[in-house]
Amino acid sequence: MLPIGSISNVVKYFVTNPNFAPALEESLCDFFDIERHNEIDELQPSQMSFEFFDEWLVFDCMLSSKRTVLEEYLFIHQKQLSHEYKNIYSDLILTNRYSLFRYDSIEIDKSITVTDMLGDKQYVIIERKATREAVLGNYSFLRIASVGGHYEIVSADGFQLTPWVLPLRLITDWKKRKIKFSPLVVYQQMLKPMESGIGD
Repeated sequence: MLPIGSISNVVKYFVTNPNFAPALEESLCDFFDIERHNEIDELQPSQMSFEFFDEWLVFDCMLSSKRTVLEEYLFIHQKQLSHEYKNIYSDLILTNRYSLFRYDSIEIDKSITVTDMLGDKQYVIIERKATREAVLGNYSFLRIASVGGHYEIVSADGFQLTPWVLPLRLITDWKKRKIKFSPLVVYQQMLKPMESGIGD
């Protein structure tokens, strides 16, 4: 299993390092769709929104070095990291996939079998908590990755979508158009409007 703190340590290093302050401001503006940097202090996103941001920041946000934050972290700390953690971060970089997944079967406290609806590949995910939250047939935008020889969910806690809310014809259209989803896209196009509707 992915050691506790593996991802949060990367986030903490990036957001507290003054060398990355300009990049952090830029990434906040990009993710939360803010035009002026002085609006950052006025942000009041939900906990889930911040979790989506953290995930996007680590895996998808490109720095001026042309590396993601996770790649930059591994590059900077490769001499200090243990062999175990170097392998973990390397595996996360090489094998992580963000997509829309359907829950096909569940073994409580053991595993979930999911289908990548945008890639037609099936995965067995070793999980405990998620087996008690997932609903068969529902969809979730997740990031999975190989950790220690098996797949795990390495994304923020998201939300489930039923087939009634997300019809197959729409998923088929996304697939044909080869839309590339990320936590940024899901936040801006789905989560943000949902939260705005709740607040209205």
